[in-house]
Amino acid sequence: AWQVPSGTFVVVTLNLAVLEEFVGTSPALKADMLRTFRQVLREAVDEAAGAGAMTRVDILRIVAHRLKSSARLVGALPLGDICAELE
Repeated sequence: AWQVPSGTFVVVTLNLAVLEEFVGTSPALKADMLRTFRQVLREAVDEAAGAGAMTRVDILRIVAHRLKSSARLVGALPLGDICAELE
């Protein structure tokens, strides 16, 4: 979890078995994918917060679309589902 500028904490639950289906069991490769996902997630949260929460639905839809597949790839399935609904 980390704190975003608004003071909200972001917590994402991962199913690592899903990630392993895509990248295998290499600890280095999994760590690299998770680092990349963390950066994508941070950027998405910052962009969504900058869009003024729900006042810029168009921006939120774009952010949700971008984040959806990344979330599903690393096993953050509930987050991917939320993104699909926002999209």
